[in-house]
Amino acid sequence: MKRWIAVIIALALGWGAFWAYEARALRLATESWFEDLRAKGWQADYSGLKVRGFPSRLDMTLTDLTLTGPDGGSWHMPFFQVLGLTYQPGHHILVFPDTQRVATRDAVITIASDGLRASLVHDAQGRVLRSNLEAETLNLSSKGSSTALAGVRLAAEATELAVYRLGLRAEALAGRTTEGSLDGTDIQTIVRFDAPWTLTTLHNPRPQPRHIDLRLARYRVNGLELNMAGSLNISAHGTPDGEITLRAVNWRALLDAARQSGQISDSMADGIEAGLSLLSGLQGKPDTLDIPITYDAGQMRMGRIPLGQAPQIRIP
Repeated sequence: MKRWIAVIIALALGWGAFWAYEARALRLATESWFEDLRAKGWQADYSGLKVRGFPSRLDMTLTDLTLTGPDGGSWHMPFFQVLGLTYQPGHHILVFPDTQRVATRDAVITIASDGLRASLVHDAQGRVLRSNLEAETLNLSSKGSSTALAGVRLAAEATELAVYRLGLRAEALAGRTTEGSLDGTDIQTIVRFDAPWTLTTLHNPRPQPRHIDLRLARYRVNGLELNMAGSLNISAHGTPDGEITLRAVNWRALLDAARQSGQISDSMADGIEAGLSLLSGLQGKPDTLDIPITYDAGQMRMGRIPLGQAPQIRIP
């Protein structure tokens, strides 16, 4: 009996020493990560760092966290948690506060959420293998505009070295700058980047998309359904080349809503309706439009109609 007690005590002491070692390693790795940020021109500050969870967890909490990049953009959170298990070092749960603030050169965005959580799985080299984010509600507001989402689900999974399958779903969405609300949105796409995403991506050059295979993007609002699908090649300068097909079902409802809300004048609405009615009539579907949008040499066009310069597709 004494021998068994001695074995149990030895195991407990050994596990306690192992947990203390892992907790210290996590703290040092986090402090080193912040030092790397500062060495690359970032302002990275927090008022407290705690690691808890003995005996089976390694839960880290940062309080009063502020990250300010060399370009002046910043991100402030009253706290941020990284939760994990000692026997699953490559799997983490990220817990965000109910309110956080992101500032860019053009706007200050307040993010208010309920149940905002994310999971992150990476390999021993720090390459992101898969990630999921979810929130019961997610409200984004800045001066003069706001967007509210419910039932948000975002997923990313690496299928090859730098190829990721991405999916986004929101059960409902509403905006203060638009009339009505979206009944839901779904996006499914596969993106090939010029490099894999890693744990050091934040303070290193971000991987940039080189090919986008948009399997489906669906938006439903006030009886209108918009679907998009197609593929784009992206140059090193962010210039897209390819074609995206837009299908609008019950497009007249959206036009009527825009007219009634005053977003477009009656004369403009009449002109748009006449043109789209002709186009949909030629296609044999008066309530449905199939519109190919072509991206070529930095320009966009709808059929033979020029639409102007194509936007650059780059991750800042």
